Amino acid sequence: MKINFTKKQFRTLIELIYLGEWTANSSREVDRVEKYEELMEYIYSYADKFGFDDLVVHDKKLNGHYPTREFEEEMENYIDENDEEVFWHQLVTRLAMRDAKNEGTLHPDQESLITRGFELENEYEEEFETHGLARLKIQKD
Repeated sequence: MKINFTKKQFRTLIELIYLGEWTANSSREVDRVEKYEELMEYIYSYADKFGFDDLVVHDKKLNGHYPTREFEEEMENYIDENDEEVFWHQLVTRLAMRDAKNEGTLHPDQESLITRGFELENEYEEEFETHGLARLKIQKD
């Protein structure tokens, strides 16, 4: 099978490969997802043929292809934006479900617990949109 890419499509593919592999492996020190690293290496090996030496370089000593620092910095914008959204979403969701569960018998079934969780999520979203983390406190026992 053969697949053809325009230069613009290949550039987009390099970006997606970088972001996907980073998402899968950046938090792993061990047990990295090798199939993603292998595919990334394969795709990166064609970068010079598309004229993307400014994005990916071949390191003969390490026998592999690696993103340039400039390319990594460009991709960090997407990663930072995603991290920001994930942080707030996770914070709101986890606090809301914690509080809904702590209300205990007020929610006798799963449906009412979830409904209350959504209500609390809205409250937390408003709070954090207005005040950020400024009013968040850790209560010590």
